[in-house]
Amino acid sequence: MYRAIILITLIIAVECHRHCWRHSSPCHRRHHEYRIRSRERTFDHLARDVISIDENLKQLCSEYNNNRSVELFKSDVYTIQVSLDDFPEEGIFLKTKYRVLYIYAEKTDESMTNYFELRILPDIVNIRQATWTFNNGVLEIDIPYKATNNDNYVRNCDDEIDDTEFQVPKDNSVDFDLRILSNEGNVAVTTDSTAQLTEPSKTIRNQQPSKNSVSTKIY
Repeated sequence: MYRAIILITLIIAVECHRHCWRHSSPCHRRHHEYRIRSRERTFDHLARDVISIDENLKQLCSEYNNNRSVELFKSDVYTIQVSLDDFPEEGIFLKTKYRVLYIYAEKTDESMTNYFELRILPDIVNIRQATWTFNNGVLEIDIPYKATNNDNYVRNCDDEIDDTEFQVPKDNSVDFDLRILSNEGNVAVTTDSTAQLTEPSKTIRNQQPSKNSVSTKIY
């Protein structure tokens, strides 16, 4: 007897559920309203998480005086520039983890002053190809876009989230100086970033160029 009652109850519940999806009924509207409320809750939770992250970054910015940095959306690369004119290059360290960039610089003198910044990188950049340079007291971090040449970047929901830590390397391809040795056009290349251009000797400076020679003027 009880089994029959339970079986009849299950059949009625299944038919009611099928009826809800087949017709515009109060039951169908309740399901629709539930899905809307669920999406609203997801939206609210995600917004709160993003706001919390931005509040933490703002607090770090205030604590470490991170008004030194600016970001530039160039045509072919995303760039972050940080003014570190009072820091040595050997005290600079950068790393990333997923879309979080870690910037650290430290003075090597007794003051042990340091600079620290965290930044959330945009999803459109290829973080694994990030490099940095340091010239004239300016740290420049270049990160290529995932799509270039006016191509559209399509976000794939199946993309893997890589949470491994990655140390950003220095770009050594631009770390060279050209040293002019004479007014004959002889040029020497050195990878020593601290090398200075040498002043031409008085003999070369006062020498009158021949008809076939090229005169080089150094400022």
